[in-house]
This record gives sequence, C-alpha cells and structure tokens, in this order.
Amino acid sequence: MALLLLAAGSPSAAFARDALQPYQLVRSLQLIQDRIAGGDHAALPMQAKLLEMIDARMRDANAEDFKEPKN
Repeated sequence: MALLLLAAGSPSAAFARDALQPYQLVRSLQLIQDRIAGGDHAALPMQAKLLEMIDARMRDANAEDFKEPKN
C-alpha cells in the first residue's frame, strides 16, 4: 500500500503518520528492499523516503498504536 503511495508522489511524514500503521510501513520497506535486492536501483530513493516516514511515524507512536496485534 505505501509502496503505491510512494510511487504516486512523496507523501509528507504527517500524511504517513495519519494514514499508515507501523506494520504497513515496515511491510512496504520489505517490498522496496526486495526490489533493491532484485537490482532495481530506482527503488533506492524510495527506500530513503520511506525510512524518513517510518522514523517520523515511530517517533510519534504511542502505546495505543501498539495495541493492534499487527503492529
């Protein structure tokens, strides 16, 4: 899901914080890293942006966010 969001543009960290759960961001990171491992060098900037988004989301996370078992 986030992979599609990244491809559509560069969403702000605030958008990621409001729209995506931590597990969704981590799963998207796995998909991007799979693409990089497969030789897709165009995925490198997407990885950097996603890491920024994950950093912002995790810093703003609270205990309530992790009551969801997927997180």
